Formats: sequence, structure tokens, C-alpha cells
Amino acid sequence: MINRTQELFEQIERYLLGELTDEENYNFEKEITSNPDLKSEVEKHRSLHSAMEDPKVTAFNQKLQNIDNKLKRKKNNLLFWKAAASLVFLIGLAVFFLLLNNGDQNDLFKDYYTPYPIEDTIRGTNENRIDRTSQSYAKGEYNTAIPELNSLVSQFPDRTVLKLYLGNCYLGTDQEKEAIRVFEQIKKEDGYYENAQWYLALSYLKDNDKNKSIATLENIVGYNGALKERALALLKKLKINTLDDIEELP
Repeated sequence: MINRTQELFEQIERYLLGELTDEENYNFEKEITSNPDLKSEVEKHRSLHSAMEDPKVTAFNQKLQNIDNKLKRKKNNLLFWKAAASLVFLIGLAVFFLLLNNGDQNDLFKDYYTPYPIEDTIRGTNENRIDRTSQSYAKGEYNTAIPELNSLVSQFPDRTVLKLYLGNCYLGTDQEKEAIRVFEQIKKEDGYYENAQWYLALSYLKDNDKNKSIATLENIVGYNGALKERALALLKKLKINTLDDIEELP
């Protein structure tokens, strides 16, 4: 575990901003290469820099500015001013470290994603072909399984579980948009709907569409099925307060 000191914080920031000397930069990059914890910390800072350029974060900063302006209008009340100014500072600091420690959305995807397991329910017609495809899927040979599964999905459109396998193959080969297309085809009346929604939420997450991921997770919570608790846990990690209530200062 890395010791997060002020000195380390400043060194990482100077490194990312290109403010280190050539020698300092060389030595620091050498240390990053040999220290996985430091490398992870640098990536968190890098993700934070990217996040700060996001329009949502810009809007958040504007909210803080709006709060600050309202507080300044209360400057005749010194006690209120000191307390409120401290609140704004603590909120800003909390959000900063929340962004820093959460890492990027790919970390969350890796934490929550497990490929859908093979079931015996797909056996039957054309059993040998399905068995071969299932074995490829189970071994993680997704590029081999994809064309076969596409063919099987066309041949057996009512076997919804095949679409789950196909969508997971696309996720496993970094084809998030194809995965989204497949999972969106699975409707409530088709069966496997809740599982499809779970993998759809993860597909949006991997595709960096946080809003759609949140909306899909909220749908799973409303569905009130077996994946409700898992969806709630991921939702808590994705949601960041927008300070709408705080902005209602009189």
C-alpha cells in the first residue's frame, strides 16, 4: 500500500503537468515502472485530470461557484459565512478524493463482470454444433464462438440464452456497442430479461456511457429480482451527488 503524502501528491501532479526536469522525469518514470502501487496512483490522478475536463464536472464546479456567490451575499453574518465556507471546502475536497479513489469506470467493470455461465438448457436440436460452440465460449475463445452463435441465434431465435452468450462474447472482445445491440434485443417477454439488463448496464459502463448504465441499473432495481442487490451496490459507486439540494440556499 502506497503512502499518500503531500509530497507524493505534488510530485505526481508535477509529472502529469510536465513540470519535472528531464532528470526528475526519468527517475520518476523508472520508479513508476518498478512500483505497481505508484503506477496505479498515477493512473488515478490521470483519470481525475480527464474527469475534470468532463462537462459534468464543469457543471459541478459551476454549482460550487453559485454556492460561493450566495454565501458572499451573506457576508454580514460572519458566523454563517465561516460555517458555510467550510462546508463548501469540505464538499469540494470530498468530491476530489471520491473521484481520485474511484478510479476509472473500467475498474468497476472488472470488479462486477463475470461471463454468463453455460447452461444445459441450450442442448437439443443440432446438439453437436451447440456443444462445440458452448465449449469455445466456456474456454473464452470468443472470436471462434461469435460467428457460430450469430448463426445459432438466427436459427433458434426463441432460445434467448444464446443471445446472452453472444453478447458476452462481444464484451469479451471489447466490442461493447455490438454487445449493447444484442442485449437490447432481449425483452421482458423473452426470458432472461434481468440477466440481459445486468449485462447491458455493464456494456454501457465499459462503453463509458455512465448515464445509460445508471438508468439500466435503476431499471433492474425496479424489476426487484435476483440481481437487485448487486445493481444497488454498483449504483452507489456510480452515483455522485450533484449538490442540487445545497444549491437551494436561501
